[in-house]
Amino acid sequence: MENQQIRHYAPSRYSSYNQQPFSCYKCGTPGHYARNCTRTHF
Repeated sequence: MENQQIRHYAPSRYSSYNQQPFSCYKCGTPGHYARNCTRTHF
């Protein structure tokens, strides 16, 4: 047991990014990307 070390890994810098819903950059609606946006008029 003496040789075992407890390792503390830093959380991924993208972990919080991956958990948040993404929104379209064109219309701002969450759930799809701008390339898949079906709205043509804003």
